[in-house]
Amino acid sequence: MALPGDINSRLHRCITTDGSGNPALRFVSAGFAANSVNDTHIDWGVGADQVSAIDMPIADLGGYFTGTEVETALQELGAATAAGEANTASNVGTAGTGIFKQKDGVDLEFYKLNSASNKLTIALSGTDKIDFTVNEGNIDHDALTNFAAGEHRIINDAGTSATELWSASKINSELSGKAASSHTHAAGHITSGTFADVLVAESNVTQHEGAIDHDALTNFAADEHIDWKVTGAEDIHDDRIAQSSVTQHEGAIDHDALTNFASNEHYTQASITAVGTVASGNVDAAVSAATTSAAGKIEIGTTAETNTGTASLAMAPDQFKASDWGFRYLMLKSDSSADDATVADGVFGIPIPEEFDTWDVLDVIGIAHTAGATNTTDIQVRRRRSGAEVDVLTTPVTLAGQTYANDGSINGANDDLATGDILYGDVDAVETTPPKGLIILVKIGLT
Repeated sequence: MALPGDINSRLHRCITTDGSGNPALRFVSAGFAANSVNDTHIDWGVGADQVSAIDMPIADLGGYFTGTEVETALQELGAATAAGEANTASNVGTAGTGIFKQKDGVDLEFYKLNSASNKLTIALSGTDKIDFTVNEGNIDHDALTNFAAGEHRIINDAGTSATELWSASKINSELSGKAASSHTHAAGHITSGTFADVLVAESNVTQHEGAIDHDALTNFAADEHIDWKVTGAEDIHDDRIAQSSVTQHEGAIDHDALTNFASNEHYTQASITAVGTVASGNVDAAVSAATTSAAGKIEIGTTAETNTGTASLAMAPDQFKASDWGFRYLMLKSDSSADDATVADGVFGIPIPEEFDTWDVLDVIGIAHTAGATNTTDIQVRRRRSGAEVDVLTTPVTLAGQTYANDGSINGANDDLATGDILYGDVDAVETTPPKGLIILVKIGLT
């Protein structure tokens, strides 16, 4: 063996024999200190300056370990061996019972399939499947759910028992040719429910009416019936009762004692004063138009006609309510024509008297004596009721270089008025050049 010069110079090469007498090559240290490492000697161990497995790097070309030296790889390998392989099994889905139980080391354990009844057999079939077989012979028919005794009948063409039935072919064979045969049944053979009424023709019954004794009928009572005919001394008919026979008794009828009589419900012709002749089916021709001094017919005016005050027309309450006469205007704010508008909540309110109770705010109007400029002047109406305040408008009235605007949106939840409410006019924003002489009007009315 050729050794580097520095090692060869420090080691004595010796040839000896091993324990079995075989030649062996041994190297004997030439004066190295214990627990030391240098260029010519590796001192294995875990002590100071000794080399152990933690100092030995590994290549791990397969990428099996996270550590980079032998010691860590050995520990990872031991842990993996103790825990089994890095795999497992599971039962999928949400319904049914899973057959996987657990993993024990590298062993995957499953539950066994067992039949709890002799009505089902579970057995391995071949080498790759398990068969489930229903044992019909072990099922008790009379133990089935909803079983009722005598509910099934045996089909037996040779049988006559009430618990057995004939097949369709047997029935057809027995009835063949009998439908056209003439045969009779004794009265005792026909009982209720055994034959449908339609099997007995009406003509067959009618022809025997003469054989029925009226006075022998069950519950017959003599003189219980009256023969309603035109002729016959003992018959009764309306034309056999003379009108005079009825009229002669009219004086015995008390009119005021009649059912549903109401006093003064009827008037005689003499009590009605004739005022003219009705022409063409209505009273227009017979009734004159009403005036301020005479009664007569009158037309109901529309809302538009109420607004214009058209003469000779009646005014209905609902038309008056919807007309211009049915509204009121309240002035919540009125600045001097020379004063600039400023942002401020109104301090002088208008109270609501009981005459305006249940009325609503219908419109809010902003008016300026002199228009402002740049941005907007925002106007809001505030309602105070029992110490609580709400805004009447969902969006304010805005003046933007204008002298008139009513573009605000009424809040339907806050527009109603009640006795004792107070309305205030607020200015929430002012144009850069403020308008002068600002006025806030509120239109109220019934809806």
